[in-house]
Amino acid sequence: MDKVLFIVKNKSAWIVLNRPEKLNSLDRESWILIQEYIKRANDDSNIKLIVLTGSGEVFCAGEDLNDIFSSSTINESLTLFYKYVLETFELILKSSKPILTVVNGPSYGVGVELVLISDLAIAVENSCFMLSQGRLGIGPAIALGIGLTSVPRKKLLEMVLTGKPITAMEAIEAGIINAVMKRDEVEGYVERLVEDLSLIPDSLVRVIKSINSKYMELLDYKTVFRELALYIVNEETRNRVKHFLERKIHNKP
Repeated sequence: MDKVLFIVKNKSAWIVLNRPEKLNSLDRESWILIQEYIKRANDDSNIKLIVLTGSGEVFCAGEDLNDIFSSSTINESLTLFYKYVLETFELILKSSKPILTVVNGPSYGVGVELVLISDLAIAVENSCFMLSQGRLGIGPAIALGIGLTSVPRKKLLEMVLTGKPITAMEAIEAGIINAVMKRDEVEGYVERLVEDLSLIPDSLVRVIKSINSKYMELLDYKTVFRELALYIVNEETRNRVKHFLERKIHNKP
């Protein structure tokens, strides 16, 4: 079973996280597939919108922790976050096509950060958003580098420092998403958005996206990726997460 799916519907390209048994957590292979599909959609002149969503009832449970902690050296850790995570985020920023994230359920960690880095985002009614990295002791959230363009500073720090979830309606108030809707309303919303985008010259869409991307570059959002990579190879961090994973296995029914 492919870990990420690519589906074209009319003039939209859907990139679907497809590890429901792992709550759509992201490993190296998943990141590579997302990158490949963003490039494929950008190369298709018929595509007006890229949609990122998840299969099942969860959008994304964040990074696959087993994958993260397979890195035993600083260089391996830096490679993980630069080649896989950061490169994906930069592709989203520099995509010539707008990227809409459809949050189809709970979203944790890097799942929330994918919402933040995307151009537009909507969520179904039962969604929640949780920056759990601090609570788990994994390291500084990437949201610290990219979130302040959307979320007020104190609200972002509250989410990062406490790790407490917020509802979809609270996410609207925080500027994380654009709208909340019923699950069966999503496809209609996407179709209407594609129609709206079809009225705008592709060249102008590219200019708008480019201006936004250059603004993000001024914020030096890449620094947090290095800080996170360095924190993860710390022995104390690795032991903390190892114990967390062992508890998860022990508590499985």
